[in-house]
Amino acid sequence: MLGEAVIAEPAPQPHTAEETSPPITLVRAIQAYLEDHRSPNGRNSALNTIKKYSETLGQLRRFSEAKGYTRVDQWTTPDVLAFRTTWRDSPLSGAKKLERIKSFFDFCLMNDWIQKSPAAPVKPPKGA
Repeated sequence: MLGEAVIAEPAPQPHTAEETSPPITLVRAIQAYLEDHRSPNGRNSALNTIKKYSETLGQLRRFSEAKGYTRVDQWTTPDVLAFRTTWRDSPLSGAKKLERIKSFFDFCLMNDWIQKSPAAPVKPPKGA
């Protein structure tokens, strides 16, 4: 809302295998992922690619909010399957969206924010 202060979450800090870090919020994980796509030292993705990721991850965030999830580690494979049932895309578009979701969770896995990707076992829609 107008006039309300926006408080940014601190960036997650790297940690060693022995340390346990607090769970990262879904919002912060999405921000970090999109920052990586924008960064010339990261993925340096094209503007249209960033837009597609932003749209897809916005849908993921809204679905999470509806389930009461605030952390990326709350997601399970059944959640990804349930999320997929909300899509109104063609099989090819659905397959592309699933690739974006898998890429996001792979990024979270790479950063040790989750133990395994809930999207990894999910297959693309038939006809893709």
